[in-house]
Amino acid sequence: MFLKAAAASVAAMSAPRAFGQAGADVLLKGGTIVDGTNGKSFKGDLLVKNGVVESISESPISFDGPTRDCTGLTVSPGFIDIHGHTDWTLPRDDRMPLLMPFTEQGITTFVAGNCGHGTAAYKRDTEHIDLLRLGSERSFDIEWRDMSEFFDHMRDMGLTHNLANLVGHGTTRASIRGYEPSEMSPEEMKTMLAIMKRGMDQGAHGVSFGLQYRPGVFATLDEIKAVARLVKEHDKTLTCHMKAYSNYSASYPVKIMGHRDHNLLAIDDMMEVARETGVRLQMSHLIFVGTKTWPNYVEALASIDKAIDEGLDIKFDTYPYHLGFSVIDVFFPAWFRAEMPEAFESAGAREKLDREMTMLRAAVG
Repeated sequence: MFLKAAAASVAAMSAPRAFGQAGADVLLKGGTIVDGTNGKSFKGDLLVKNGVVESISESPISFDGPTRDCTGLTVSPGFIDIHGHTDWTLPRDDRMPLLMPFTEQGITTFVAGNCGHGTAAYKRDTEHIDLLRLGSERSFDIEWRDMSEFFDHMRDMGLTHNLANLVGHGTTRASIRGYEPSEMSPEEMKTMLAIMKRGMDQGAHGVSFGLQYRPGVFATLDEIKAVARLVKEHDKTLTCHMKAYSNYSASYPVKIMGHRDHNLLAIDDMMEVARETGVRLQMSHLIFVGTKTWPNYVEALASIDKAIDEGLDIKFDTYPYHLGFSVIDVFFPAWFRAEMPEAFESAGAREKLDREMTMLRAAVG
């Protein structure tokens, strides 16, 4: 593992190259080596030849080739960004300035396709290609449909970093039926699961959900479980942007009193999925939005610990920021999003939305 990761770290410093091409030859000299095995760090030399770590030594290594003085620096395997959307950055011709901040932090591997929004695994004759772009302008055309074609495209461009890609439930679903909010028909479910299966067979590391976004917000728990079973069958990972990260969320029906905090309910939902299917579950960016949500982190973490003690394979990631970035309609109730864009033209719908959003803001803090 160390050899592969360290080689990737060196490769990321050099020019983009396609899979399988020889990497750089370089001696990293005099650095503090941290090998990722929980052993003690030590000062030494590390020699890379043809993209592979050939030797590591506390004694000087003799090498007649490119040498980098790493005195005062740390030499380690590349870091993994376990939650990102760089699958939408890597195909861009102008990607290098956008990727350099990751490289400068030592990140050499991206886990991308998160939050239900993936760059591949679409219905081949989809009529909804613009929805898959989230309606935004991209600096590249989506010339592929399945995961294999996407990987071929990236091989042709040359990858700057390692990429572990996920099938996005939302984009696969939208490629079949757009943002239609009704329950999927058996035939649509069969088509969606077949596309996801092919994506994983072609190298995707699992499936991601975005249950606060369209169309994921319309998915029933039965639909989520069906996807989870498929992922389990392939021994892959299910990641989930859950339906709520605050005590009140527009993704659930709004009640004035007598409801379980919505972020805890969202965790309950995914625990139920994991228990019933046995899927390996990664809960994305576990955050607690709003001052009135903060206290329930104790119950949230206790719930996760209990599931792990039961033998479930569950983990979560988070980020150390006081803000986040999303699309604006993530704040809108599911009923309003189901009627978009016509809902914007309805005075009654706007008035109802205003009442609910005012109440939600007061309740979240």
